[in-house]
Amino acid sequence: MLKFKKINHKLVFTFLSLSLTPLIIFAYFSINMASDSIQAQAFSQLESVRSIKKAQISNYLSSLKASLQVLNDDPYAAEAFNAFDEAITSDGLNSNAWRLAEGKYAERFIKINKVNAWYDLFFINLQGDIIFTAAKESDLGSNIPQSGINQTSLGDAFQRSQQNSLTEISVTDFKPYPPSNDEPAAFMMTKLIDSAGKHIGYIALQFPLNKVNEIMQQRDGMGATGETYLVGEDRRMRSDSYLDPTGHSVIASFAGNINNNGVDTDAVKAAFTGETASRIIMDYNGNNVLSSFSTVDLGEFKWALIAEIDEAEAFETSNTLINITAVIVALVSVVIAFIAIVIARNISGPIVQAVAIAQRVSSGDLTADIVVDQNDELGLLQQAMHDMIVKLKDMVEHISSSADQQATASQELSSITELTDVNVSRQHQATEQVATAINEMSVSIDEVTQNTSEASNAADTSTKLVHISSIAVNETIEQILQLSDDITKSKNLIDDVQAG
Repeated sequence: MLKFKKINHKLVFTFLSLSLTPLIIFAYFSINMASDSIQAQAFSQLESVRSIKKAQISNYLSSLKASLQVLNDDPYAAEAFNAFDEAITSDGLNSNAWRLAEGKYAERFIKINKVNAWYDLFFINLQGDIIFTAAKESDLGSNIPQSGINQTSLGDAFQRSQQNSLTEISVTDFKPYPPSNDEPAAFMMTKLIDSAGKHIGYIALQFPLNKVNEIMQQRDGMGATGETYLVGEDRRMRSDSYLDPTGHSVIASFAGNINNNGVDTDAVKAAFTGETASRIIMDYNGNNVLSSFSTVDLGEFKWALIAEIDEAEAFETSNTLINITAVIVALVSVVIAFIAIVIARNISGPIVQAVAIAQRVSSGDLTADIVVDQNDELGLLQQAMHDMIVKLKDMVEHISSSADQQATASQELSSITELTDVNVSRQHQATEQVATAINEMSVSIDEVTQNTSEASNAADTSTKLVHISSIAVNETIEQILQLSDDITKSKNLIDDVQAG
């Protein structure tokens, strides 16, 4: 329980409490509601971005499949394939026949590769020989089953395509691809059909990683820390991070390790369990972020699609609102405190004045007077104090007059008392004379008493002597009686002897 020494402080505290408590409660609930709304809006925006990115990636992959299928349906592709296959089968990659086929057909397919923004375009025969590539990397002329390429994503695509139907397209995930400087590569492959509907080989394309990054790094409306990225089931990147393009790029992810270059956050784990949701987690940089996650299904594998923004930035508006509210509450507090002080002084001033007058009166100063300058209850208090002082003055004057009368009566009583004292003194002297006579008589009585006591003592002594003599006489009589008995017994004995 708070205790205040002055009513002024108590009034100020009361005014502040009554006025600020509702304001603070209102501000608290308003901020909470606004924060919840801002959080919901931030999550909603992330979910929208996630959905857009998922649609864009799915559409892009679908467009790649469609382009590959269109190329597969082009009779010119089958014609070019047959020319390259015949040349490399008969004379090898460095033969004039292959160079003639290249001169005739290569330009068109290089242009198709460029227009579609693919990384590379492949013709592969039924034995797995790579008979043509638009990029002409070191894989040209290699046989997939009999080379290290068989362990790459292109090898996976070739193995799956061999088992697929004529129109089915195989999609394989990113793996390091040695012919492309060992950088991660992913592929699409389908069976190539000629005009007669005969399976003559395979046509494949290599994913353009920069196109995937371009889609994922479109960041309109995502602020300074917002980003979207893809993660594989091996927890390695499938698109470059915007916030950490060096340590968390696709290339760095496959070259390094998961702890330093991959992503194994709660969002990624939840996404690969089939969950599509949004929550606050710790990201791969150790920052708290709002994360919205889902997966992109590519048939044989999945990618986790993550949309995130730092919690601090997402809630910056909420923090600003809190700061503004705090400033407003502080300013209102100052204004209310000023008003409270003015009102408290207006209320406590007359009370303090009345207390001061009451203290002067209690110390005996009845000259003190109080000015009645209020028209409310405080004015009534001032008037009551004024009336009380007036009545106290009248009472003191009346008591003073009564005291004077009592003083006169006391003087008269004093004279009578003095006369009484004289008479009492005389009586005291007579009493002393009587007491003297009584004392003398008492001495005579004491002498008589002493003589009587001595006579009594002598009588007592005689009594004791008589008692002692009586005891001696009694003892003598008993002895005579005993002697008489003995003589009688002797006489009887003699008589018995004589008779005998």
